[in-house]
Order: sequence, then structure tokens, then C-alpha cells
Amino acid sequence: MDAKPWHDRDSFWEDVAPFLFNEQRLLGTAAEIDQLLELVGMQPGMAVLDLPCGIGRHSCELAKRGYRVTAVDRTGAYLKRAAQQGKQIEAEIELVQADMRAFRRQEAFDVCLNLFSSFGYFEDLNDDRLVLQNFYQSLKPGGVLVMEMLGKEILARFFQKRSWEEIDEALFLQDRQISDGWDWIENLWIIVKDGQRRDLRLGHRLFSAQELKELIEEAGFRQTDIFG
Repeated sequence: MDAKPWHDRDSFWEDVAPFLFNEQRLLGTAAEIDQLLELVGMQPGMAVLDLPCGIGRHSCELAKRGYRVTAVDRTGAYLKRAAQQGKQIEAEIELVQADMRAFRRQEAFDVCLNLFSSFGYFEDLNDDRLVLQNFYQSLKPGGVLVMEMLGKEILARFFQKRSWEEIDEALFLQDRQISDGWDWIENLWIIVKDGQRRDLRLGHRLFSAQELKELIEEAGFRQTDIFG
């Protein structure tokens, strides 16, 4: 058995790719970018960091619209798909394979993106702090960081211990365990397809708006706006 934590295993990310990037989610990418541009007031030509970028769905859409995009992810298979997608739409994207705890490019970007609940993976809160510091140092003066995730206030409203759905002819079941302090969630994902079953376990930190705001400002950001 691989002793690495879930977020450091290639096999985990490759197994969940069909569910993270299903057809419905891919079709919604352009609308998500429309909302992002309206929120931030971004202008074509700006330098954008997408970290982690996954298979590059947001990166490619932004590059297609005239932004200078650097797409960073730790999973090589995802970057390969991003490169293929960029080639198909004739969009130029810089692709970098790196851990979010390690990537930092001093004052290089107008906007940094951390989307799709891609924060709070790490068991040590200091690693989350390091990620935010990397974003802060990578932004030009006056730059903007956009983070998108499910806050614990929202999760508490509709929390379900178990759920299931069918995606691309596979059965996807989830079992969720919340810590007593609502600061951590442990998930068991069960994937059944073609008679084969895969059990995947992952846990991540949960933040309230105020907790996340305090962590962001601790990293150096002067203003934090909360939406949702």
C-alpha cells in the first residue's frame, strides 16, 4: 500500500478524474469564467496563475480569451490533458508540474486562482499557511487572489453522511465523517464500474469564512472580501 497521503498519490488523482471532470462540469467552465471575470474585473493580457489547475479547464478558457496563463499542478497526467486541450483550441499556456507548497514566482501575476475546493488538503496547518504565502509572494502589488470552496457554514446546512450518484456509467458513493469541532472532514469514496470496486479515502480541513479570512490576512493580504 502507498504510504503517501492521498493528495500526493498519482493513482488517487487519476482514479477520480472521471468524476471531478465529468461532462457536466466541463460544459459549465465558460460560465464559471464569465462569473470570475465579472467578479474580479480582469482585462485580457493580464498574467494569471491557476494553481492547482487540474486538467486545465479554467486555464484553457482564460488563455482562449487572451490572458497569459501559467497552469500549475502536481499531477503529470492532468498537465498532459491540459496540454492536449490547449493545442486543440490553439491557446498558449505555460504548464508547470509542482506542488502548491513549493511553487512561488516573485511578483509575477496580476491574478492567482485557487478554485474548486483546492485548499486545506494538508494535515499540518502550516502547509496551508505556506500555500497562502506562496500566492501572496507570487502576486504583483495590488494583485488579487480568488479562492473558491465550500465553507463549513454552508456545508452544515445540507450535510449528508452518505450519498450516491451515477456518473459516466459508474456508481459513485460517498461516506462522510465530520470531526467534533467541524474543522476536518474524512471521506470514503467508493467507485463501482464494470463490476470493479475502488475505495478511496481522503480528508481535508474545513474553514469558516472568518477562519479563512484570518489565515489569508496572516499571509499578508490587506483586504479580504467574502462571497456566497
